[in-house]
Amino acid sequence: MDIDVAIPYAELEQRKQRIAAAYRLERVRPTPVLPCFLPRYWLGALGVSHGDYFRSAELMLKTQLLAKKWLLEHIRCDFHDLTLYPDMCHHDEAWALGCEVEWDDPWHPWIRTHPIRDESSLRELARADVRDNRAARFARQRREEMLRLAEGCRLRFADGATILATDLFVIPHGTTGIFTLAADLRGPEIYLEIKLRPAFVREFLDIVTDKVIQRQEYLRGTYGLSPCDTFICDDSAAVLSADSYREFVLPYNLRYKEHFSGLCTVHCDGRANHLLPIYADELRIGCFWSFGYQTDRARTAEYLGGRAVLVGNINPMTIHTGPAEAVFQETMAALQAFAPPGGYIIMDGSNIPPGAPPENINAMADAAVAYDKQSSRGV
Repeated sequence: MDIDVAIPYAELEQRKQRIAAAYRLERVRPTPVLPCFLPRYWLGALGVSHGDYFRSAELMLKTQLLAKKWLLEHIRCDFHDLTLYPDMCHHDEAWALGCEVEWDDPWHPWIRTHPIRDESSLRELARADVRDNRAARFARQRREEMLRLAEGCRLRFADGATILATDLFVIPHGTTGIFTLAADLRGPEIYLEIKLRPAFVREFLDIVTDKVIQRQEYLRGTYGLSPCDTFICDDSAAVLSADSYREFVLPYNLRYKEHFSGLCTVHCDGRANHLLPIYADELRIGCFWSFGYQTDRARTAEYLGGRAVLVGNINPMTIHTGPAEAVFQETMAALQAFAPPGGYIIMDGSNIPPGAPPENINAMADAAVAYDKQSSRGV
């Protein structure tokens, strides 16, 4: 199967360079736009269910290829990622460590069981093998299946460039974050236990941190992945007070960050105003990625503007419901807050809702061009 993509490959290289410049905290003109598309968006657009997608290597390969073609041809932005991969919809870590996942939900797979209950289940968690579990086996086997199916498949671009699909395969190696993974494993009870069983929670988080580090070391060593950089998903931690965060989240995030060094990226699509001083001065993050629209722009710019790459903040609900003019105006407001120091990338905060019209998504790119013209005139 060959996929014809109606844009030049050289444009993808330009997009990649623009994003790299923003990561160097440079002021890029116009400001890069990088919408966050999860499978729930493009599976819906292509009429594919999550359950069928998860269970079929052929369908997973086909939908990933067609999704990239669709995004490249319909969305005006700096998207340039051509990678193909065995997809567990961000549930690979939790699934590996004992959570049962409902794969057949029409909107997005979700975790339906939480295996950590008491000290005995902590012992089981401590014995879990990050190298040999159902998620690791799925990733290995699915990758090999997809590679075989991709033999002879090419992406052909408008400028004549041709890319072999077999050269695009990667293995997922991110983490949902230590506290977020712990919340998946324990469920909402973890918030009560911070007050009622703090020693249990600390032991639990120690073990989870060990497992996240062990898994990262295994994947990076086995697949030759980048030895640097850390990504922390703090969604579940955003509801904690700053004091509780410092006691029950920060020490484990710091241990993870310091183990691998490199750029530390935090994602939090909740309301994180109270965590901004911690991110800036204690965790010392280098990137605040796909951060939520609920987080105050002025406070974010005060604590992190010019110090960290800022990616996000546009309300996904506005992108979904529109009109496009509302997305345009909201993006202009974000640009006024974040663009001047450099290092800002326009993104939803967080992820494009299924069914959002392309014209609403493309309004972010329209705003980037308009803002660049305004600022060039000194308006």
